[in-house]
Amino acid sequence: MEIRNLMEEIVEQAVLEISNEEKKQGASPSPESLTDVVCFVLNRIPQQYISSSRGVAHAEKALNENPQLKIDITALIHEGLKRVESIRRSYYFMGEEAPRLKGPVFVFPVIKGRLIDCGDFSAAKNVEVVLRTAEGIPVKMLDSRWQNPFVLDPKIEGNYLFLPQPQPASQPGEERLFDFELYVEAKGFEPFSHFFKLGLAAKANYEMALGGSPDYRLQDLYLLRK
Repeated sequence: MEIRNLMEEIVEQAVLEISNEEKKQGASPSPESLTDVVCFVLNRIPQQYISSSRGVAHAEKALNENPQLKIDITALIHEGLKRVESIRRSYYFMGEEAPRLKGPVFVFPVIKGRLIDCGDFSAAKNVEVVLRTAEGIPVKMLDSRWQNPFVLDPKIEGNYLFLPQPQPASQPGEERLFDFELYVEAKGFEPFSHFFKLGLAAKANYEMALGGSPDYRLQDLYLLRK
């Protein structure tokens, strides 16, 4: 059963529409900054979780009957855009300086999961997790916000997150299967590898794919103690 927050799609679409209008006026918000704006808005509005097409219909009907929520979303988007413009983080590429905006491209979802310590079945901690290609090469991440290797801090309860850098495609709609390895080599544990495949269809450009892919969650994985 797949459960998702309908507001994510609604806010992402509204952010793209408003940012496109701002571009016509000379502004140049980047996909990285738009992602921060989406998070800014979602953290300040009610969530609408759905699990079926009927749920989508009911939620969208409720939204259409709530004009104040639409107004709030629009206001929050403009506020968010102003905030990220004032921050200008180091990973915000502006305009043509972001080569991955040119398509077609394969855009990866967030790859996430959890590691468990088999010794006491608690969440693994103080362990480095590396996302590698099938050839054993560490995968480049989208930008400096995403680390590889990912260190499992005790506070995050064994959860890891990766967001690989987009890859060029020959044409929109091209399909490709990507091979990955999740690798752990840590003191007190047996070396661990988990191989998996991720199938993607190329998008026309990176911006079109903003928020278009659900996260890819791996099953819980278990580390054996030596």
